[in-house]
Amino acid sequence: MNPTTSDEVPEKSSAHDEQIEPEDQDAQRCCRLHSEDAAYIAQRESIDCCKHGKGETDDISSLSRNMNGMLLESETVEPLVYPHTSNALDSFRLLALHPEMGSPNSTVRCEFIVRSTNEDYCYLAIRGSRGHPSLVVDIVVNGQKLEVTKNIQVFLSTIRSKTHTRLLWIREICLNAANKEERNMAFTEQQENYIFAHSCRALDMNDFMDDAVYEEADRLSSQSAKLWREIPTDELQDDFHHPQHFPISVEGTSERGDLPLPYRYVPLDVVAGEIRLVLLPPAKQYSDPIKAYLAHERLNGPVRFLCLSYTWGSSQRDNEMLLNNQVMKITHNLDKALRDLRSYDNIGIVVWIDAICINQENTQEKSRQIPRMCSIYAKAFTVWMWLGEWSEDAETAISFIGAICAAPDWQKRTPAHGYQITYNPRICQGFASLYRLLTRPYFTRSWIVQEVAMSSNPTVVYGRQRISWFQLQQAASVIQVHWDGYARQDDFDKELPRSHEEVALRLSHVHRLHYHRSLQENGKRSSLLHLALSARSTACYDPRDKLYALWDLADDARLLGLKPDYTTPAFEVYMDFAQAYIEKHNSLDIICASQEFTIGLGTWTPEWRHPATMNPLIQHILPPTVRDSSTDTAPLDRALYCASRSTRPICTFPDKKTLSCAGMFIDKIDYVLEQKGQVDILDVLRCRDIARQWCRRYGKLMPEDEVDDQFWCMLMGEEPGAIRVETHPERNSVSFPGADDENMNYRERIYSMLRGRRVIFTKLGYMGLARADVVPGMDVCILLGCSVPVVLGACDDFFFFSGSIYVQGWMKGEMLASMGTDEEIQRRFHKEKPITIR
Repeated sequence: MNPTTSDEVPEKSSAHDEQIEPEDQDAQRCCRLHSEDAAYIAQRESIDCCKHGKGETDDISSLSRNMNGMLLESETVEPLVYPHTSNALDSFRLLALHPEMGSPNSTVRCEFIVRSTNEDYCYLAIRGSRGHPSLVVDIVVNGQKLEVTKNIQVFLSTIRSKTHTRLLWIREICLNAANKEERNMAFTEQQENYIFAHSCRALDMNDFMDDAVYEEADRLSSQSAKLWREIPTDELQDDFHHPQHFPISVEGTSERGDLPLPYRYVPLDVVAGEIRLVLLPPAKQYSDPIKAYLAHERLNGPVRFLCLSYTWGSSQRDNEMLLNNQVMKITHNLDKALRDLRSYDNIGIVVWIDAICINQENTQEKSRQIPRMCSIYAKAFTVWMWLGEWSEDAETAISFIGAICAAPDWQKRTPAHGYQITYNPRICQGFASLYRLLTRPYFTRSWIVQEVAMSSNPTVVYGRQRISWFQLQQAASVIQVHWDGYARQDDFDKELPRSHEEVALRLSHVHRLHYHRSLQENGKRSSLLHLALSARSTACYDPRDKLYALWDLADDARLLGLKPDYTTPAFEVYMDFAQAYIEKHNSLDIICASQEFTIGLGTWTPEWRHPATMNPLIQHILPPTVRDSSTDTAPLDRALYCASRSTRPICTFPDKKTLSCAGMFIDKIDYVLEQKGQVDILDVLRCRDIARQWCRRYGKLMPEDEVDDQFWCMLMGEEPGAIRVETHPERNSVSFPGADDENMNYRERIYSMLRGRRVIFTKLGYMGLARADVVPGMDVCILLGCSVPVVLGACDDFFFFSGSIYVQGWMKGEMLASMGTDEEIQRRFHKEKPITIR
């Protein structure tokens, strides 16, 4: 089943950084000339065909044109007959591109010039010109019609001059592929190397393609409604198309067929909206070498494919596979995943795999393809979530998931519903195995957020076993409800946590995955900031992907005016994001996501590489639990507090590490309650007792009969929609009243609110929760445009940021109540000296 291949010119290095706008209207939509290339072309404006002994012969002003630069039906132009060239390697064709006449969208018209290799002349040699054969248009060459791929026509329309002829060499035009004799002689690496070496300049067509081309290509992709359901097997067989186009690089072929060379990528056709797809044939034995074919297909084409989601693991590429009969190095995990994958079908599987289908060594391609991944996952008929190789423990977990889903009353098997938990070693083993499955590194990958969110039919694959995402989500719900009961059993795995709160935290990533999936299902999205907060504890190999992996899910990605760029260092990406968020959203809330000082960043700039250590107070403490995430789809990014009311930030950025903003110093931290290790209910009760003692000291500000109310409201965050504690636990109680589910919600919220924070008291007698590293003497401030108060530490002539702080009695704008309206506050602080934070 070897597919037919075609040759391709080798790929060129990445483009120059600077760009200028072209003069063509069509170019403004889809292409830009890089400044250095444009400068060269401008110098060659005096080059015309007459200098090389050839003139323009047709009266193009008399021909009718359309607005796309293509021939109209009224143009009766005969198909092109290629002019003869010598069979020896002593001459070749050049393309004389005639100037634009009348309209930038006029038909592209050219002539061939045959030149000897001994002559000295100047021309541009174009790389990366291969286009998708299903998207073709006509241009005029020598007064005759030549069918070319759309990307070439767009490029020629863009690069042509208004007044002068330009000389080009484009492989797909200048070589006659239909002539076998010429193809055998001229389609060689030696000939192409000569042509490029003797050109005035070599340009890569892909370097000229602007991001608007991708946006247009993706817009044309079919965006069918999400089908959040299982897809029957027989449906997959209807109208199933295998890939047809398998281009290879001429540098990737060998004169000796028994010596395959390393795989060389062929550039994607930007105009056609191409993606790469792997055709993976079945194998007789698991140990057989992996052999596959890499196709180029249009995203909106008829080929149906699945996406493979897996953990990359080690970056070492120690394994080999044959790809289009060339050798590609792959990682150990991908090798195992492909071997499992090909055993599921006896006719071959078509699959999109990021490590193969995106050239990971080409930063320009990565920067352009990463934002398209959501469209790719949405177009795939399913996503296969490969968790790893088969193991006995994994088989126990998968079997237990099946048992849970077969018993719909599992959710109600709690003491609150009259069910008595009894010792059952098989169930205990099932819970332990399921917990280990759900806490595998796979589920904490940054990329899994969009993979689960965008796929209409994600399927979990473990060895030879498969279950649906819905079944996994049900199991995660059950394990959270029942953990306390079964974890207390004597024979329960001693290495697993006993605390329900710790389990809830460890499984919170499953909550979030299903929550974002539910948002997509209901046509809702969150901001990039709140996606990043939600996915902060995920892991990725490249620290920039902590943001880039979420880019296409965000509802404000276009507003921020930023684009994935793998040539930009990670810290610069983080700084650019923070500044863009402040400027575009008119909010300082993003600074509250900063957790600790990192060398290379301002203290106010969030550093996204490391997991969250605390709740930043600018989003909900937890997303809806797994039990509720299918129905509660309110975005996480609605404001929780309004300490600065509706004021807007007044700020500037003297440099990328410095934030100069308006605000007021209101209080200072006076006492920080010590706390060691993990928070438990006894720590909470001890904090309450200290709060009672503190209120006696400041009885006027906080009467003792209100201290309990204030204390429990603080621990619950007074979050809109939070479960309020109406009856407080007794002094030595370790549980809250009410049903078990409600009790768990109380505990989860308190645990999350206290994680990474300490109870503090201020000099004015207020009680609050601040970052664990604050010390007495630090300032507590309200900054205009920041929804929560912040802590600042003094250092010479500037301040350093020490996190957000919850202060009971400040969170609804009470401290600004006496200062007038929001507009009056804005006017007042325009005159005040700004606070400098570094």
